Amino acid sequence: GTQISEGEKRKKSCNPFNLRSGGTLIGIGMFFLSIYILFTNEGRALQTQLSLDEGLSQVVSLDSYFGLDPQNDNRLVHLSAKLHTAQPLHDPNYRVVVQAVKLKREVEMYQWVEYSESRDYQENGETKTETTYTYNTEWKSELVNSRNFAEEIGHQNPRYCTV
Repeated sequence: GTQISEGEKRKKSCNPFNLRSGGTLIGIGMFFLSIYILFTNEGRALQTQLSLDEGLSQVVSLDSYFGLDPQNDNRLVHLSAKLHTAQPLHDPNYRVVVQAVKLKREVEMYQWVEYSESRDYQENGETKTETTYTYNTEWKSELVNSRNFAEEIGHQNPRYCTV
């Protein structure tokens, strides 16, 4: 049979111990790290709760808003009322007039979008790259410049937004 020297026996017998003790040390380290993270997170949650409780104890609720009251300067106030504006908002491009606080227009265009996928391969001992381009039409809020497409013909987008 095969003979194993004393040195090889010691190496083999020590190796599993080293692996186990290394895993044990990592486990103990992870345990203490998790305890630290837990206490830090709980401390932050407690601080947030104390801040909210302090604000709640100091808030002044106003029944209705009739104007500025100097006695409420530098105080935390709470007011609930219907919000209204004197002037209606309008969008001249679409001739929309609405009695609102905010009017937001979101414009999207149906445009060509280019996607590329590259792969490297070996040919005659030389590394070459092959790129495949695909084109899809998608609704986009920003203009897509089709002049930089690999195949612009048949995939042309407007150069500006008409709205």
